[in-house]
Amino acid sequence: MVELTDAQEPLELAWTVWPARRQPLLSVVVAAFCLAVSWWAMAYMGSPYFAFLTLVIFAMALSEFYFPMRCRLSADGVERRHLGITHMQSWSTFRLAEVLPDRLVLYRYGNVPRWYARQRAVPLRFEGNQTQILEYIRRHVPLSSDKD
Repeated sequence: MVELTDAQEPLELAWTVWPARRQPLLSVVVAAFCLAVSWWAMAYMGSPYFAFLTLVIFAMALSEFYFPMRCRLSADGVERRHLGITHMQSWSTFRLAEVLPDRLVLYRYGNVPRWYARQRAVPLRFEGNQTQILEYIRRHVPLSSDKD
């Protein structure tokens, strides 16, 4: 959903990202790998509890790939909805945006080590709307590529 003002600037930009739908073969291969590792855990440890635990850990780790995420950029900030949980952050919390081939990463303010800054970063995957997202982000957060 994109609403436009008189100057053709979107008031909000919203899209849904679902990488598993975009790459169905990879989805099947990864799911088969997870099931094989789970079966191996059950056979090696001798308990179905470990197989279930392995599947739960894989599901948590791969949730952003297998389940859709709804992203929305507005004048208030960035909102991401995933598995019924909504994360909303205002533009003032971000200091820099980095453009990667398949996503944009927003880095928060704070004097923290580089590895911790990556953990606190907010990734936004593109879904065929890279130029729209970059134009919108540039109005609120400087892009790392603009510094060069």
